[in-house]
Amino acid sequence: MKRIFLASLIMLTTLMCFAFSKPKTEEDDSILVEGLVRVYGNEPFTFIGIVCDSGEEYSLIGDANVISELRNTQGKKIQVKGYQDEVKKTSDDDVPVFLFETLKNGKLNVIDWKFVK
Repeated sequence: MKRIFLASLIMLTTLMCFAFSKPKTEEDDSILVEGLVRVYGNEPFTFIGIVCDSGEEYSLIGDANVISELRNTQGKKIQVKGYQDEVKKTSDDDVPVFLFETLKNGKLNVIDWKFVK
């Protein structure tokens, strides 16, 4: 009896965990930006960002392989697709709090990128 109860409890718990998960689709909040890749900071504490023609600046984050590829495209015009991280705000007057390695428009999680001709 205890085994049946334990097995039922485990299956119910597993079902509850999967019932509340929601898969993220690419069309949710992904944005497409185009601009030049720049490296910011001093060695060994550098990070990369993208500067758009419209004046927007995003820090680029993602997989280590993707970031190293993007670092090699410094000074070239590229198009990046990704998800923008939420910019933290202070509770007092809703002024954005910028952390180290964050440019003025926040961070962009890179999904895909390509060169622009």
